[in-house]
Amino acid sequence: MEPTIKTNSLVVTRRLEKDTELKGEEIIAFRAERFEEPVVILHRFSHIETDEKGATFYRTHPEQSGMLDPYQTKREDLLGIYLFHLPYVGKWVLFLRSQFGLVWGCQVAVILLIKALILARWEEKAALDSGGQTAEKKNAVIPCQQN
Repeated sequence: MEPTIKTNSLVVTRRLEKDTELKGEEIIAFRAERFEEPVVILHRFSHIETDEKGATFYRTHPEQSGMLDPYQTKREDLLGIYLFHLPYVGKWVLFLRSQFGLVWGCQVAVILLIKALILARWEEKAALDSGGQTAEKKNAVIPCQQN
């Protein structure tokens, strides 16, 4: 979909309701099989065709191309209508969904947790060193001696 939508962008779509009519050249997301792999494709809607058996197909084409896609897209394959995109955010989403990205994300979370614990201990120690009291000492019961 370049140049309208750059590669590695995160695309936000509005769910396509059953009674929604598509307009020509509207950008839509749909399911298709490419090289026997299920994929989601974002292309421009061209028109609706009906074959000799009465089946309805939604014809699409890529950006800046007059050639129609070879996909026979049915209504149930249509996912949504393009709303907006966030350039390069999709690359981060794909990375975080990968095994390496998941491990990296967990490591960052653990490091941030350890940092928070260390800072809390330092603050507590600083309060003790400056003559302050911790919450435990403030609530402690101190026995009184009677004379």
